[in-house]
Amino acid sequence: MRVSRVILLLSAVLSWQFLCPLRLLGGVEAEVRDISGSKYFDAVHLSLRNAENSIYVAMYEARVYPDKKSGPHYQLIQDLINARKRGVKVKVYLDRSESEDGATGEVVVHDTNTMAYEMLREGGVDVRYVVPEQRMHAKLIVIDERTVVDGSANWSFSALTQNAESSTMIISQQYAVQKLQWIWALKLQKEPGEPRGVKGAKRERGKGDKPE
Repeated sequence: MRVSRVILLLSAVLSWQFLCPLRLLGGVEAEVRDISGSKYFDAVHLSLRNAENSIYVAMYEARVYPDKKSGPHYQLIQDLINARKRGVKVKVYLDRSESEDGATGEVVVHDTNTMAYEMLREGGVDVRYVVPEQRMHAKLIVIDERTVVDGSANWSFSALTQNAESSTMIISQQYAVQKLQWIWALKLQKEPGEPRGVKGAKRERGKGDKPE
């Protein structure tokens, strides 16, 4: 009889765990939308156009070319510039990591973001590289401290038109805060003339940036 009661109790506890995953796993309530594949561009393009206060982007690859000013990847970069022009706070963090070539031993720089960096800079967007010793492999967007886009899609022609990419839009202020904290923890390359002793993306945060 005692064994049966123990088994019933364990079954009840396990059932409660599966029925209440948010409470046990420290999750948050959110509206979740699948924006995989061709749905990604339309969803992100519209969200960037409708942004009112802030846009944070941490992107492994934002690949544009000076002689090809078209395509969904180019439009998303332009969306950031347009948002900045209408007064939205826009901050972009790009990868420029270094790795050693296994065959030659030479240091290889991941520099596919150079043109996007220059385009954003010229458009008045606050864009920074993550330190080269840290490979920043995220494809993360946080809009208005409420909407989060995360997944596998880089901002490149192949990713947005050819690849089978999986992406999700999560609408939750609480979750957005968690993702912003991850972004603020990134270590950034120093800009010319920047004082010593300033570390991480938190230095990019001004008054009012931190969500309540």
